[in-house]
Amino acid sequence: MRANIIAVGLKSKADPGPRDDIDIYADGHKVGGAPKLRLNLLDAIRAYDADAPLKAAMGEEFSAACIRLKVQERNSFVTHFSHRERENTLDIWAFRGARCRGPHPQAPAPEGTMDSRHGYR
Repeated sequence: MRANIIAVGLKSKADPGPRDDIDIYADGHKVGGAPKLRLNLLDAIRAYDADAPLKAAMGEEFSAACIRLKVQERNSFVTHFSHRERENTLDIWAFRGARCRGPHPQAPAPEGTMDSRHGYR
């Protein structure tokens, strides 16, 4: 992937901007006007998907495969429960699972619990 991006930049003769010979970890705050990277993978995927010239330069088939792969990677990450999450939310997920297996899925939540359809009861 990185090699493709470099190749696209070289082929299109993209201007990388002025060179900054600094220690980015120590003096990164001194760089002004530098473009910001996306803060999460989903935003980066969306930006790549919206960039038609980049997708065309990288190849439509490659771009589609890359986007599919990254969406799967992101979905795997956000659906994974860490040990800490399981320990601290077990009662919530156990209750939710019990409700899902109940006789009627549209039944209101018991008193004193949060229900997405009705708010706090």
